Amino acid sequence: MNCDSNPTNTFPSESWKLFEEKNIWQISTLFPPYQVGGAEKSVSEISAELVKMKVKVTVFSLGKREEHSLQNSLEVYFVHRAFKYFPFLRTAKPFLLRRFLWHMRDLFSIKLFLLMYKKYRAKRPDLIISHNMTGLGYTAWVFARLFRVKLVHFIHDYNLICVRSSLFSKEQNCRGRCLTCLPRQLISRFAVSENFEVASVSKTALGRHQDRNLFIKNLTFIAPGTTNLTPKINRAPGYDFGFFGALTVSKGFDLFLQVAESSEFSFLVAGRGDKNLIQKIDNLKNVQYLGWMNPADFYSQIKYLIVPSRWNDPAPKVVYEAAASGVGLILASTPSLIELAEYYEITANYFESGNACELLETLKKVDLAKTPWAPPAKRSTQASLIIERLLGW
Repeated sequence: MNCDSNPTNTFPSESWKLFEEKNIWQISTLFPPYQVGGAEKSVSEISAELVKMKVKVTVFSLGKREEHSLQNSLEVYFVHRAFKYFPFLRTAKPFLLRRFLWHMRDLFSIKLFLLMYKKYRAKRPDLIISHNMTGLGYTAWVFARLFRVKLVHFIHDYNLICVRSSLFSKEQNCRGRCLTCLPRQLISRFAVSENFEVASVSKTALGRHQDRNLFIKNLTFIAPGTTNLTPKINRAPGYDFGFFGALTVSKGFDLFLQVAESSEFSFLVAGRGDKNLIQKIDNLKNVQYLGWMNPADFYSQIKYLIVPSRWNDPAPKVVYEAAASGVGLILASTPSLIELAEYYEITANYFESGNACELLETLKKVDLAKTPWAPPAKRSTQASLIIERLLGW
């Protein structure tokens, strides 16, 4: 097993020429403009960089309708599947039987398979990169094994080993092996091939999979991602602290609100999520909610970003995006957040995950007059790491 996790140089541009006109497919649950979290943003960034290398990229993803677009060397297919229950839509939780039927249907998509086969007949892909596969099932893996196509699977969350994709239930992290998720784990072990390579956004996320006997025999590498964000000129933040992203309990937004209610600091919030939590903002005069907005515009308005995740968030992009934008960081002391800060050599303030009192004390201790900032260490992009691995195949 190879876990080279700390590359320091960008990949030589002359080596990219070996991949000009190559044909690479990406399979992802979501792809912009459909976006919920960081995974689909990573897929978009990888696609854009591969296109710059003159690679032909085709993306297959879920959409609200059947759609097809072609721009330069990037082709996108949105596959519509009529799910009555779909977690990303945040619909009401249905009865157990309907959830069971959804998970059974989620195992494979005939529609996606036939679309991939049609493209395959036109031109065989040189590589398939699978990402989050909720809603599309193991279709990409089956296709790669059947037609003997090289495949790299990218771990962004825990959807292969947890029906919730988070290893988080009843407002706490799962400590043991849940019987509800055991069938999912067994199917993943059966579907994977030892010939697949596996990329993970963190060692922590990879370790959670290997603890459940998945990807034990696969070659692996760590690729958290990068950002092009930089501090805005004449940056003059008007808010002390901020929260950006999914406004949910698993992300610790409830802790954020508790602390805001108990302090006189000014807070800025941007994102989408739990409507019940968002409604509580109306009662807090020191909290401004902006809905969804451009990350760079958000970071320019705050001094510190709070990342109070309760769950073991594998590698939230907000950490290194905020650091690159000149924002100080206050992080929950989860293994993955600590790992991410160390990987980018970021200085951060930590508090015990789930402890609102300790978070409040941490806010009181930071120096708001001077944000301790240094740009995160340069790391190779996810696309260049993938290409580097392929050259070794």
